[in-house]
Amino acid sequence: MFIGVDTHKKTHVLMVIDAEGRTHGSRTVANTPEGRAAALRWVREQQQHLRWGIENSGSLGKGFAQFLLAQGETEVREVVPHRTAQYRRRGRTQDKTDAADALAMARLLRAEGRGCLRSRPTTAAPSCAC
Repeated sequence: MFIGVDTHKKTHVLMVIDAEGRTHGSRTVANTPEGRAAALRWVREQQQHLRWGIENSGSLGKGFAQFLLAQGETEVREVVPHRTAQYRRRGRTQDKTDAADALAMARLLRAEGRGCLRSRPTTAAPSCAC
């Protein structure tokens, strides 16, 4: 499963897709410890290998990325905003919504796979910036 997370000061929007690109749901959670825990519980109900893509894991998403890593999630990646925008523009619609951004991140992770991911030592999570 691929999880795109569009981060904001007060909330995060999550979108889950599978290996075939089918949507498995979305959630909006508070940017709080309780919201992060609720998001992880919800996603883990999918009971499959999880790969997370978090926008701005060096700033607004940093707490969420660090939480996931501390909880044993090993596939946590930073997705830089300009890549989300580029990938969203490739879609059928070019909507600029939180859900559309989260979906674009999940699709970007699915399309680019591990071969494109590189580490950025100054962030909590590796970066997807190719």
